[in-house]
Amino acid sequence: GAVLGTMAYVAPEQLRDARSAGPLADAYGLAATLYHLATGRTPTAAAVTVTQLRVRQHASPPLASSINPEVPEELSRILDRGLQPDPAKRAGVEELRGALEGLG
Repeated sequence: GAVLGTMAYVAPEQLRDARSAGPLADAYGLAATLYHLATGRTPTAAAVTVTQLRVRQHASPPLASSINPEVPEELSRILDRGLQPDPAKRAGVEELRGALEGLG
C-alpha cells in the first residue's frame, strides 16, 4: 500500500492506488522530468499537502511556455499531453517519444 517515488513526479493515479499504476504513470513521470528541465521547476509542489493532492487529481500544471517563454509552444503542448491527470487523456511513452522526435 506504499507509494514509491518522488512526490513531484508521481502520477495522480499512483497516489490514489499504487497497484493500479501502469505504463501511463511512467509517461507522466517522464513528462514531469522534461517539464522540470524546460522550466526549472517541478510541475507540482514537492511538498504535497492533502489539498494539493486533491487539486492534482483534476488539474494539469501551467503550460511550460507560460513559465519559461523560451520553451517552444509545440514542446509545451507535448508536455501538457504527458501531464494530463486523467490517464485516459494522457499521452503514452511512445506517443511522447514520437512527438519529441518530431521536434527536430
